[in-house]
Amino acid sequence: MKKIWTIAVALMLILTAVAFSSCGECEHNYENGKCTECELVCEHSEYANGACKTCGTACAHTEYANGACKTCGTACAHTEYANGACKECGTVCTHEEYENGACKECGTVCTHEEYENGACKECGTVCTHEEYENSACKECGTVCTHEAYESGVCQECGFVCSHTYETGICTVCGVVCSHTFEDGTCTVCGESCVHDYEEGVCSICGVACVHSYTNGTCSVCGVVCSHSEYDNGICKECGFACTHESYENGACTVCNKECLHNSFGNGICKVCGTPCSHNYVNSVCEICGTACSHDSYDENSTCEACGKKCVSHTYENGACDECGKADPDGRSYYNDVVKAYREIIFYKNTYEELPPEEAEAPFYMEALRQVAALYDPSIEIGYAFKDINNDGSAELILIGRDSRLYALFTVVDKSVKVVRVFQNGMGYLDRTGMVFYNVKELDSLEIQIHLENHMTRLVGDKLVGFEYSRTDLDGDSTTEEDEIFYIITEDGTRTEITYDEYKIYQNYTYEYYWGYPTRVTKLSNLRFMPALIEQITATKTADFSSYEKIIETFGVMWAEVGNAKFVKSAWAAGDYDNGMLFNSDEDFYMYNAIIGSATLLGNTGSTTKYGHAEKDLNGDGVNELILLDSKQSVFAIFTLVDGKPVLLDNYNDIRYAFIDADGLIHVIKRIIPADSKKDFEYSVYKLENNQLVATVVFGCECTAGTTTQDTWYKVEGGVRTDISKDAFTELYDQYIKIIGTTINNTNAAKYTLNNAGLTLVEIEKIEEE
Repeated sequence: MKKIWTIAVALMLILTAVAFSSCGECEHNYENGKCTECELVCEHSEYANGACKTCGTACAHTEYANGACKTCGTACAHTEYANGACKECGTVCTHEEYENGACKECGTVCTHEEYENGACKECGTVCTHEEYENSACKECGTVCTHEAYESGVCQECGFVCSHTYETGICTVCGVVCSHTFEDGTCTVCGESCVHDYEEGVCSICGVACVHSYTNGTCSVCGVVCSHSEYDNGICKECGFACTHESYENGACTVCNKECLHNSFGNGICKVCGTPCSHNYVNSVCEICGTACSHDSYDENSTCEACGKKCVSHTYENGACDECGKADPDGRSYYNDVVKAYREIIFYKNTYEELPPEEAEAPFYMEALRQVAALYDPSIEIGYAFKDINNDGSAELILIGRDSRLYALFTVVDKSVKVVRVFQNGMGYLDRTGMVFYNVKELDSLEIQIHLENHMTRLVGDKLVGFEYSRTDLDGDSTTEEDEIFYIITEDGTRTEITYDEYKIYQNYTYEYYWGYPTRVTKLSNLRFMPALIEQITATKTADFSSYEKIIETFGVMWAEVGNAKFVKSAWAAGDYDNGMLFNSDEDFYMYNAIIGSATLLGNTGSTTKYGHAEKDLNGDGVNELILLDSKQSVFAIFTLVDGKPVLLDNYNDIRYAFIDADGLIHVIKRIIPADSKKDFEYSVYKLENNQLVATVVFGCECTAGTTTQDTWYKVEGGVRTDISKDAFTELYDQYIKIIGTTINNTNAAKYTLNNAGLTLVEIEKIEEE
């Protein structure tokens, strides 16, 4: 470029010199193509080296053709290009020579529009293959030869080798197969795993060893067999025979093989230590020979192991000590008390004094000593059981053969309690469970100065009720010139009462205290059991299991008490208790009820016969059995329930009965036997649903201490209502007068004889052997 400008400057100097020398008129000194003197404008008719030969003015080269100025013909030097064309003359560069992909002349960068063998056909530039697609260079289209792989990928074009394996190595890219095994064979290259086992499983491919065992160890992988499943003591996996080193529940804890139990000791298998399952025959195991220990019984008292039924039932503290069956009435709670009682009475009977007191005696010993202090050989003393408060558990009653009570014990929360020791044996009991007793106080001369009469019932371990009492202040046992207090205690509150009021209470309790209190107790169904061993000579057994057995038993009773041999006081004192043998308390109670009824109705004589009759009293097709005498005094009435006899009622001299033509039973109850002027109550019963139901009840009461009636009443639906004397008389005439003007058992028996339609069948007297 510097060279071109040098030439231009030279040409201008030459032209300037020519101009100054060729002006004509003037020498024309041109400046900018115009003469400075004559202002002649040069026509520039001829140029040389791009300058006007006349004036030297350089050609402006305003237009070119084929790279030469159309004015002066000067060839364009092409000093500067744009987009491959000379900026001066517009000539397009022919790009005859390139360097680094650019035209050496104009600098235009080659567009590499066509390649051959990876080089631009235009400029010869070799493609750098910067980006491939499907292993071909996106720029020049050259396909990669994959000269270098790494991890199976061509480092030139990124092509992933599809691998052709041989012995686990790709023959194309040389990559080693990473192996994905299935059943020990690579699913990629097909090579078999060489197996490196850990605990019986290949750590390479995960295939479990098939195992070939020798002595319980696999010879292939070295794993020791777990013996997870045995068959008859032999491992199914390796064939190992179990040594049965430990057993549980009769089975080997290793192979679970059941022990054969071929040898036992004390009911335990000597091999496995399992208790024998026992198959008892007559309470002896036929497998191991062990006798049953009877450790567990069911609710029917049957041994759950061998099937033996406990029948003896040795009760202790409320349950059988063998089978655990609950004591039916709780008598066993008193076993220790009864044992100590019998021992202390035996000691007193033998040595005529009480045994020495023990330092730490049981709580009940003081009560027993108080009772024993009253004992002498003339008094037969013992004990009885009865549930007198209806709580399902019997009370223990220390009693004399004469039916006098000495002490009362009960059970509360399974513990024995002392309820009361009765002073001088002055305690009594009626069949409803009422306990009545006296408390007396004597002065130094043994004269009574105080008397309490208690009417109570057992609540918990206390006797609760009322008392009425009498106190002689001066102690002379007379009512003359002294004061006597008559006091009633109700719930612990004492109130002074008059003598007349006292007589009312005395009259109310006449049957209990002033009649035959021991007879009342005797009829309360107490089974006397002697404290000392007694000899029983009876050979016949009382049996009430059928009408036939009842009749036979009644025959023995007649032989025992009939024909004026019977003594009321002796019966109340228990003299007839051993007239027969008894299989149960119920039979004993039945015997006493009937023998008492049969003989308390009146004096018997040589002409009196005992017997029975049968009659369907209510028309249900079942005959009732009636025990009576030849006068047809009714003693007892039975009916059948499910084929078994049931006692409906029995009668005596205080409460006697007669039967009418309709089968109704009329009962007259008196306060005092044979005293028609005192209080009495009249009832009519009908037999309904196997029990007697009262349809009519009315009565009267007398002024205290008199025979003057002052109260009349009737009972309907269990409710007592006072009525007028006229209303009472109307009932009296309707019901009572039918037996006659005199109300007694003799007339009652006559009415039965004449109206009931009973046919007496005499009972054969059965003498004891």
